[in-house]
Amino acid sequence: MILFLIKILIVPVGYYSVLFYLRENKYSKYVLFKNDVNESFFRLILREKKQDKNAEPSKSGPAEINPIKTEKEINKEKGDLFEKQIVELLNIKKDTRLEFLEWRGDKYHEGAYPNSNKAPDLHISYTDNDTKECTETLIECKYRSRFKNGKLDLNKYIIDSKTKETIVFHKIKEYKDYADKIGVSAFLFLGVGDCPSKTKDIYLIPMNVLDDRGFVYENHISKYKRDYPHHKMKFNRSDKKYF
Repeated sequence: MILFLIKILIVPVGYYSVLFYLRENKYSKYVLFKNDVNESFFRLILREKKQDKNAEPSKSGPAEINPIKTEKEINKEKGDLFEKQIVELLNIKKDTRLEFLEWRGDKYHEGAYPNSNKAPDLHISYTDNDTKECTETLIECKYRSRFKNGKLDLNKYIIDSKTKETIVFHKIKEYKDYADKIGVSAFLFLGVGDCPSKTKDIYLIPMNVLDDRGFVYENHISKYKRDYPHHKMKFNRSDKKYF
């Protein structure tokens, strides 16, 4: 018996692995995680270590909370990481011609949501150094691990907790309608593959070329893929496009 020594044994089972912590030849706790090889993003599900039945209750408070992340929380984390990557690539901190006007986040509760959810994530202003003319753009950031059968479904589906009905939000149409309402060009910055903070492919797609039904087809958007996804982005004011 080896006391106070932690050994790690990884046992692969398909895409799943069980990470056992061995201490004093007893399983103290384990972590079950899904390793999606196509996105290199780990879903960690932490199990609370079982307490000794004879141990006295903790005087400092209740037992430790089991920090299990829901699918919704994991997807939000991925989205946040991709948005931060886009902000870094836009180089807003150093490019004085660019100004952040808005950085939004969606809020939902039992089918209720504010009108701000209909607006894309980023609202940016570009000021030309010579003419001092200002151009505003809207950018919606979406990350997906892969195309499925050559397409992506960018609609949002919410289950009403009371009626149990599925509510479909056609997000692309909402973004296009919002952009038309305020007279600003809108774009979809789509990241596909690897991890959301260092995406394999990034597409800079004008929103007006997308289908209102919310489906994006790989062969349709191939011409908008960046040749060098991690190079700093620039904005061409004459044709109002990012590259």
